[in-house]
Amino acid sequence: MRAVLALALLAALLVAHPVRAQRREATPPRPVTVAERSGFVATATAADLDAFFAALAESAPPGRLEFGSFGKSEAGRDLVVVRVPPSREATDADPLLRVLVVANIHAGEVCGKEAVQILLREIAYGEHADITPACELRFVPNYNVDGNEAVDPKNRSGQNGPVAGMGRRENERGLDLNRDCVKAESAEFRALLSLLRDFDPHVVFDLHTTNGSPHGYHVTYATSMCTNVDEALDHYARQELIPAARARLLERHGFRSFDYGNLEGRGTPAWASFDHTPRYLTNYIGLRNRIGVLSEAYAYDPFEVRVRSTRAFVLETLHTLVADRPELIALCAAADRRGLEGRIEPGFRWDTVLAEGEPGEVLMGTWDQVPGEGGSTRLVRRTEFERRAMTIRTRFVSRASRPLPAGGWAIESPSAAVVANLRAHGIEFRELAEPWTGELRAFVPSSGDRAARPFQGHRTLKLRGDWHDASRTLPTGTVIVPSRQALARLAAQLLEPESEDGLATWEFFADQTRIAREGEAGAHPVFHLARLDGLALR
Repeated sequence: MRAVLALALLAALLVAHPVRAQRREATPPRPVTVAERSGFVATATAADLDAFFAALAESAPPGRLEFGSFGKSEAGRDLVVVRVPPSREATDADPLLRVLVVANIHAGEVCGKEAVQILLREIAYGEHADITPACELRFVPNYNVDGNEAVDPKNRSGQNGPVAGMGRRENERGLDLNRDCVKAESAEFRALLSLLRDFDPHVVFDLHTTNGSPHGYHVTYATSMCTNVDEALDHYARQELIPAARARLLERHGFRSFDYGNLEGRGTPAWASFDHTPRYLTNYIGLRNRIGVLSEAYAYDPFEVRVRSTRAFVLETLHTLVADRPELIALCAAADRRGLEGRIEPGFRWDTVLAEGEPGEVLMGTWDQVPGEGGSTRLVRRTEFERRAMTIRTRFVSRASRPLPAGGWAIESPSAAVVANLRAHGIEFRELAEPWTGELRAFVPSSGDRAARPFQGHRTLKLRGDWHDASRTLPTGTVIVPSRQALARLAAQLLEPESEDGLATWEFFADQTRIAREGEAGAHPVFHLARLDGLALR
């Protein structure tokens, strides 16, 4: 109720502002964040954010920001989104770049939440005026709002502040929102999917804090690591966007940056990146034919440095995106067309490993252990660092691929959860209006490796098997997913049985899957169709 009243207050402030502006005698001071006011000892709660945005609506010129909600958290709190209206109308000849910035997906990694407030204040007062004519911006300052409210000095106490405490990593149900992007079980990610469908951003930022190896960078970054993303978009992100933003970040702000990763290996050292699976938000966005950008401030820098470096990284990446706007918008549209026209090459990829890499240099540093309250210890990075030669491994490669089915996928007797998941992701599908008999390709599982322990509420499953030609009757209600659609890459990732992170992985088809054994035939409910003509669909 408090959040609803606060949002209503924001709306009232925005409506009333023009009248009030005519009669006030002095301009109110610019609001400051909790982090700034506390000397970067504390971070904002949801109530603090409401108050900050209300003060911003009161003091800034009208029309610069719009506040709203895009859904509810598991505990029923509003998920706040701040829209920066573009300063001009888009046209077909000169479209706007749509950008979404998501902060605080892990509520123990709060520098993004604080950086977003500062950026929004700057925009509200007319700064960064070269960005607003080219972009429509939306910010989610506090995505994991429930986790954010569980402030405790013991949460991530090893990192270098804020010493007054921060929230927890998981949401109210104990789910990691940055592992939910395939199964979509949390209220928060289902709400974010709705925002993605409605807004369709060309670029999505995902702002984090990392507590990894003792490197010498202020920010580490990544774009989508998934091997099933559009290759032209992947090339732009890796070879054009990130190098330009990295150079601007160093030149204009003095912040060093590098590929996200950690030191590995006891012999010849290597700098290795994180997972390629689309359960991670940055990886997932790539499957929607868009650009995902991960920012990881360094946990052992002072909290203020983390906030400032995150703000600078977002800002300079935005400047780069604005400069590349026509190219990027065209690349996204072309990737959509390839899906609609059935030109996904080489098709679906799996059996993925970290690439061998290439020689390079990494700035490596050291840290001190500083006693904290209650016997805890936090790590504080020293300012000195050294260059170390090592192998850089920041790409993944798949050792197997298969063309997408020319017609699409058929899902026999789908559960309500499967249908809801496809609909949430925005996958196009229809249902058989009557039984259909014909030739198709059936997957026969020969092995199924189930995780020994539950992860995010599931014992994940890895299927292996073979595809066979078969004649089969599919019943009324069978879901038909055409392979010719803009989100064909995402559909394949969700539905292919051998997908390393799909619906089969998360047990959506567990009750309908049988492993082939001696004397027992294997079965799986997802089939390949060579054509869709002749099917009665509803």
